[in-house]
Amino acid sequence: PNSNWGLALFADGMAGGGGNMQNGMPMNNFALNSPVDFLSSSNSTKAVVQVEQDAASGMYKVEAADWKHNLPLTFGFSVRKNLTDRWGIETGVTYSYLSSKAEISSVERRQQLHYLGVPLAVTYTPWRNTNFDFYLRAGGAADFNIAGRRGLKIDGGSMDYNRFTHKGVQWSVSGNAGIMYNLNNSMGIYLEPGVSYHFDFSAQPDSYWK
Repeated sequence: PNSNWGLALFADGMAGGGGNMQNGMPMNNFALNSPVDFLSSSNSTKAVVQVEQDAASGMYKVEAADWKHNLPLTFGFSVRKNLTDRWGIETGVTYSYLSSKAEISSVERRQQLHYLGVPLAVTYTPWRNTNFDFYLRAGGAADFNIAGRRGLKIDGGSMDYNRFTHKGVQWSVSGNAGIMYNLNNSMGIYLEPGVSYHFDFSAQPDSYWK
C-alpha cells in the first residue's frame, strides 16, 4: 500500500473436467497414399480421427469427430505501477496450457498447446481500508504459440505425436473484479473472477479459446 509498485503471482483455470464441444462435419473422399499420414498432419484443424477405405475405388473416406476442449490452465506474474491512489497500469508474462481430445470408434486424437502471453491492463481501486482492497481491471493480452503437438492412437496402440507451432498472435480482451486481503504492509491474498473474449483467428489451432 505504501509503494508505487506491486508484484502478483497467480494461477487460474483447471486442466480437466468440463469443456465445450466443437461439432464435427463429414468430409469428402480423398485419394490418400496413407491414412496415418493424413491423420497425423498438423495442418488438419478439425479432429479427423476416422478413415475407411472403399474396396472398389481404393479411396479413403475421412470423417471428423467433435473436439472436447478442456478448460485452460494458466500461470503467470504481473507487475503493477500505481499512477495515483486509485489508478494503476499492469503488465507481465503468462503461460497457458490447452488440451483437447476426440474419439471415434477405436481411433483417438489428442492435442496439447503451449502459449506465452503478454497482458496489458488498467486497474482502478474504488475502495480500500486497512485490511481489504477492492479493485477493477480491464485490458487485453497477446498470446504466442510456442509449442504444440497432436497425437494419434489406433486400436489401443501407443500414442504417436507430431510436433508443430503456429505463427501469429492470439489476441484477447478481459475484465475482472478483485478483492484482496492484506496480510501485512507488503503481502496479500486475492481472489479475482472475470470474463475474457478470445478473437477467432484462422491461423491459430482449434482450442477452448477459439
